[in-house]
Amino acid sequence: MERAYYRTRNSLGFRHKFMTSYLIMALLSFLAAWFLSIALSPFLYERYNQSLQTLPGSIGSEAQASTPAAWSIDDMKRYPTFTLLMYGESWSHNNLEIKNKLYYIITLESGEKLMARVNRRAVTEQGKRDDYQLLPVGQLKPFEDFKKIDMDYGKNEFYVSMLTTTDYYVDMMGDFSKVMDDSSYSTLLWKRIFVIGLLFTIPLRFLGVRRGWFAPFLFSRKDPLLPRNDLELWSASVYALWAHFHWPTEGWPLMGGMHRGPIRFFLAKSSLKSMWNITSREEGLEVISRLVEPHRCETANPDAAWDLCRAVRLTGLMYLCRMIDRETMDKNYLSAAYVLQRVFSSWDEMNDAYIEGFRHWYVSQKSADALLKDLERLEMLKQKLSKNPTGPYSIPWMMQFSDSIDGTPSTQRVGSVLKNYKPDLL
Repeated sequence: MERAYYRTRNSLGFRHKFMTSYLIMALLSFLAAWFLSIALSPFLYERYNQSLQTLPGSIGSEAQASTPAAWSIDDMKRYPTFTLLMYGESWSHNNLEIKNKLYYIITLESGEKLMARVNRRAVTEQGKRDDYQLLPVGQLKPFEDFKKIDMDYGKNEFYVSMLTTTDYYVDMMGDFSKVMDDSSYSTLLWKRIFVIGLLFTIPLRFLGVRRGWFAPFLFSRKDPLLPRNDLELWSASVYALWAHFHWPTEGWPLMGGMHRGPIRFFLAKSSLKSMWNITSREEGLEVISRLVEPHRCETANPDAAWDLCRAVRLTGLMYLCRMIDRETMDKNYLSAAYVLQRVFSSWDEMNDAYIEGFRHWYVSQKSADALLKDLERLEMLKQKLSKNPTGPYSIPWMMQFSDSIDGTPSTQRVGSVLKNYKPDLL
């Protein structure tokens, strides 16, 4: 069976596809992250540097004259911070890597051996012939990463066997291991903003579905602008020609003929104000009443079709523009539907009269030069929609809108139509 599709272009011309909407939002997140990283990086980089312990005397900085030298593990436990005097560079020959961190095996003057992380840029030469090296300011810390050493690797097992203790290591790196240049910091900032932006697109898309900006991805039949009962489905069919004829409408069976995209929402409100002088709920309901009431006792004629179809259309537009709630929309739909069903006997009779009413209005309002072209387009649309087996005119004209005498809305027909409805997602 042919599915009931509706056009899914949003107010900016993009399609309401699942992947397209995410790609667009990802691109916007990319651009936003780029601009924000450029704007915020200088300020945040300064704050970042201020948060690090990299001042003279801090762990990992160059040793000062006042920094005590440690000769044993006991000295290290006694001094809050200390330095080590090493002969030549032999201290740096034995090392191993643990969790991407480089550890050196240091031999103390006492003969004890333990691991140390060293900021090589803060090592200073001592003596006239540079025979000695003064290591950075250090601190004895618990060796929590010891259990993560891969003992299956022979080198690690050999070096660990040399250690006097595996309970401690010497930290001579401190926050210097975290220091980034401004370029690296800006890149990291950009990546973080971009990831946050991508995560933000998830609730943004859900919000967009609820507000009618996007077609739903998983629960397409829960689109808030699709009909929820047979009355709304039937009423959407009343103005289906208009919903496919005029820009920026998107077509049947959306309430008001389109989504609530920002531009469409603005254009719909502007149209209500400029063409109908409707700026409030009360003004809109009064206009709808003026269009419906005069035709309650008439027979089929173009003026009745023109006014009644416009009344139903205005009801959908007022709901689209949030001037009325869904209950009020359905109440006005029902009032106009009873009159339409009494005056006309079929969709064809109503549409033919509507097109004739359009011709009368066109001649009175606009130049007749373009009338023939628009009439031909309306006729083509009517024929196309009439041939669609799940389209607006596949619904019975004399539809019952209630399942019971208490007025419970019928949903049998809308369920059947939307069962075959699937938005264009990919």
